[in-house]
Amino acid sequence: MTVAPHSLLVLGGARSGKSRHALEQARQAGSSVAFLATARALDGDMAIRIARHRAERPARWTTIEEPLERLLKSYRDEARLTTLGRITAASE
Repeated sequence: MTVAPHSLLVLGGARSGKSRHALEQARQAGSSVAFLATARALDGDMAIRIARHRAERPARWTTIEEPLERLLKSYRDEARLTTLGRITAASE
């Protein structure tokens, strides 16, 4: 039986546990994982958070760290499960 790839969209406020939830879902999936990390370390606090998130991801996962704009132009989905970390919506 072939299982089709699927996506997981996790929504929530800043520091609401989105990454923790997505990581747990990816671990439970038991398939290959591509983690798309789009956050930028614009201050020391964010640099610490990014480092913590890097340490939490298993080495066997494919991790792609790119700004969202560049990532959307170049990424090819080769994994069965893909997580996209941190999309920030800003009002103009």
